[in-house]
Amino acid sequence: MHFLNPLFLLASIGVIGPIVLHLVRKEESQKVPFSSLMFVTRMPKRSWRRQKLQHLLLLMLRVAALLLLVLAFARPFFTSRVPVPIQSLKNKFVVILLDNSFSMRFGDRFEKAKKQALQLVSRLGHGDSVQIVAFSDTSQVLNSPRAERGVLESLIDGLRPSYRKTSYTQALKLANQLLASAPDELREIDWISDFQESGWKDTQEEITLGEDIRIQAYDISGVDVGNAAVGQIQISEIPNQENPLVRVLAGVPSYGLKAPGLATLKLELNGKLLQEKQLSLESNGSKPVEFETFSLPPGVSAGKVQLNFPDPLPADNVFHFALNSHKKLKLLLLGEKQANNNFYLAKALAASSVSPFTVEVQDLKSGNLADLTPFAAILLNNIETIPPRVASSLYGFVSNGGGIILVLGNRVKSNDFNAQLEKILPAQLGYKYSASETKKEQFIGEMPKHHPIFDVFDTVHHSYFLTTPFSGYFHSTPRSASHVLIKLEDGSPLLIEGTVGKGRTLLFTSSLNMDWNDLPLKSVFLPFCQQLVKYCVGFEESQSAFMVGEVIPLSKLNPFLDKALNKISNSSGSFSQSWKVLNPSGEKTDLNDKDLIKSPFFTLEEPGFYQTTVHNFKNLVAANVDPAESDLRKVEPQRILSSIRRQVGETRASGRLLEATMDQHLAWEGRQRLWWFLLLLALMILLVESFVANRYYKNTAEM
Repeated sequence: MHFLNPLFLLASIGVIGPIVLHLVRKEESQKVPFSSLMFVTRMPKRSWRRQKLQHLLLLMLRVAALLLLVLAFARPFFTSRVPVPIQSLKNKFVVILLDNSFSMRFGDRFEKAKKQALQLVSRLGHGDSVQIVAFSDTSQVLNSPRAERGVLESLIDGLRPSYRKTSYTQALKLANQLLASAPDELREIDWISDFQESGWKDTQEEITLGEDIRIQAYDISGVDVGNAAVGQIQISEIPNQENPLVRVLAGVPSYGLKAPGLATLKLELNGKLLQEKQLSLESNGSKPVEFETFSLPPGVSAGKVQLNFPDPLPADNVFHFALNSHKKLKLLLLGEKQANNNFYLAKALAASSVSPFTVEVQDLKSGNLADLTPFAAILLNNIETIPPRVASSLYGFVSNGGGIILVLGNRVKSNDFNAQLEKILPAQLGYKYSASETKKEQFIGEMPKHHPIFDVFDTVHHSYFLTTPFSGYFHSTPRSASHVLIKLEDGSPLLIEGTVGKGRTLLFTSSLNMDWNDLPLKSVFLPFCQQLVKYCVGFEESQSAFMVGEVIPLSKLNPFLDKALNKISNSSGSFSQSWKVLNPSGEKTDLNDKDLIKSPFFTLEEPGFYQTTVHNFKNLVAANVDPAESDLRKVEPQRILSSIRRQVGETRASGRLLEATMDQHLAWEGRQRLWWFLLLLALMILLVESFVANRYYKNTAEM
């Protein structure tokens, strides 16, 4: 037990008073006058005898009442074994978590959330601190702790719901960090949200808060949660001799509709209605809708699938997508016609009309070499000798950003290759290995599964590579800056990667025909050859739509922005031209050269189309809300609160208990208020003492 006013305990010495009074008592003897003694001189006589305490019950009552009064004025209190952080009786620090995710756009949810936040601000005391955090899948602190009430109200009034998905983990962690900086005050989290279940399903890690933090949940979801939306769509191309045909398959999910009925689904392209479908929505479920194929016009096209159905969340009733009829990448396959080595490789790279490549085959011994500018990559396949002028052209091509793939074979002379392509080869070629009765065939020993070339293959397809025997290859010594991607069982490199200037080179030390292996007969041959080219040239598949909140590189926003960034980074000066990004709401964002170098990425914040124009090339990027946000089913707040762990503070420092301060003492004593009970008990004892004393004196008087 501790005391707020320990000096009052000195008054306990006063218990001596009642004890002395009960010990020292005056007994008057009855005087009887005798005539014979009237003339005798009085002589004082001292007598000693042991005094005994009388009326012990009365004494104990008086001592107990006095001690209780002393204890009451000393203000006693009990402390916990683990001192909590310092708390103040007057001030508190509050963090208001305000959900502004996409689901808060449902009906008037966000207006109710702002109203609740304003009420919480109005309840704050004069010395209280508050910080408002708007959160979705990101969290933003909106004010300083000591902001004036008028500023807080203006901030809340100006808030708008975002289009991002819901995630509670980061918001609660941020609130805990903010409150950790205010140890001298009562700490509190006021959590305003619709408590969408999808935001809690994404939680994979535990949430821990300080043990003294009070958290209060305010659920503004309401009762009505019925919603319909356009979910993910699938876009596929169908081969066609002229323009490619496009097929669109859309999914229309519905969640808790109270009045399901008929709806209309429209397909638009570049602002024109192409097709319209009727469908019947159920209370819960998903309806697939397939549109008829249509021709894709040249250039970039803006498409959308629109659902006409009345619900309180219309923003998810449309799905935007962008289609781009890109020109195919041109590849130059150099070989020797008489060797007839290019059949399998050429067929693999241009196997169908939907292949992203067109292949031009040229005989290296035919004379003039074609202009290399239009080509994205050049493949040298089993070439015996390379003229010096060709080697010089190849070096200039790869230095400026082109890709070169060198495939060896039985016609290659390693000494000529090393001499003519010294600046290009990622390795120094050695002697040729040929399997025989004394030399066994080699199999692949190491191959990275997660490399961009191989990550498209599943486990079964990887086994096809590992079971392919190689009867011939060239030993090689990789250069210091090169990387070996595939090794054979004996450790010899099979696929080596190198860089020259801005370009990339790949060296395959065996053949891609039937001379040294049977890889061309396996199902992995076609995708393997295409993956080699895609990786060599940095090819990226076109994406029809992104999700709000994604951070995309500039090459996705506009391919020429990426090229502009390369020019800027390799020059000492800067460009005076700035580029603009037009977002779906019509606002423009300027991108200058400094912005491009500092952060070559762009964040998509709203659904619709982002438009850019760079060097007269217009491009569109489509963004849509996360389909999970359309499912408005909620999780009970108590389920989340019960899963939050409490972090117990450190109880010892330097081998001793942490010392509590006066504010801590005030907090403990103020909560317990023991003095009030002690004072009440003392008064009751005094009443009993008065009754007992009256009985005692009454009996004495009668005697």
